[in-house]
Order: sequence, then structure tokens, then C-alpha cells
Amino acid sequence: MANLLQAQKNQNPPPNPDQNYHSQDPQTKSLTQKIEGFIKLRAPTFDYTDDPIEAEDWLREIEKKLDLTTCTDEECVALAVHQLTGSASVWWDNFCETHNDPDSITWEEFSVAFGEFFVPKEMMVHKAGEFCNLKQGTMKVQEYVNLFFKMMRYATDDTRADEKKQY
Repeated sequence: MANLLQAQKNQNPPPNPDQNYHSQDPQTKSLTQKIEGFIKLRAPTFDYTDDPIEAEDWLREIEKKLDLTTCTDEECVALAVHQLTGSASVWWDNFCETHNDPDSITWEEFSVAFGEFFVPKEMMVHKAGEFCNLKQGTMKVQEYVNLFFKMMRYATDDTRADEKKQY
């Protein structure tokens, strides 16, 4: 009888108090591990900015970090969204509410929507004008060069046309 009780006890051991009772399926656990790994990459957070350069820089930095992961398209969106805070997080919530299937949003769809909201075309046109009118003035040469290259992304058509003229 004692052997039977011991055998039954071995088949159904008491729960481990250290065990997480909200056990996760392997897919969820995998995503959790990917989030932890992504955070270790020191991915930047994003709230809101009036400067489209900052928004675009955030997206580029996130893309660089995501390139270091082995994530699916949907996981990339989840990881990027995890880094949204404040107003940007509210934007995302509203975007999801108006989307037919928020769980299937692709990285392409996310990055286009992010760009349209945080880097609007009107602002890009305005910044392109600023680039075209950029003058060194009292800036040191290196400051001017840095600003030139930073602003150059807003006038890609102009800079490509200039490159064609040179060659």
C-alpha cells in the first residue's frame, strides 16, 4: 500500500511554489524572450516630437535593432510598439481601433502609418525648402556639414539630380 501511495505521489507531484501558474504556451514564451532580448539591445523609446528627423531617426534605429533579431513581421511590429510611449502609444491604440485586423499588421504597414503620422508630407516639403536654403552663416564648417547631411534626406530628389549633373 505504501508503494502504491508513493507511486501515485510521484505521478502527481505537488505544485512547485516557484513555478509560474500562468504558464505560457511556447509561442508566447518565445515572444517574451524576444522582447527581453530586444530590450537588451537598448532599443530607443518614442513618445512624440515636432521634429520629423527625430521620428524618422527612431524608426531607422528600431529597424537596425530588429535586423539583429529573428522575428516575424508581426513580432517586429509588437517589439516596435513596445517602445512607443505617451502620445505615440495613444496614436498606436487609435490606429489599431480603426484597423480591420490589428493582429495582422505588417512591418511595412506599421512603418508607412508611422511615417505618415509623425513625418507628414507637408513637413517633408517644408524641410526640403529649409535644406535648399541652408547656409553656413556663423556655423563652423563641421557643424554645417553635419547639418547638411542630416537635412539632405529631405531633398533626396534634389541631391540625386545634383549627383547626376556631376557625373
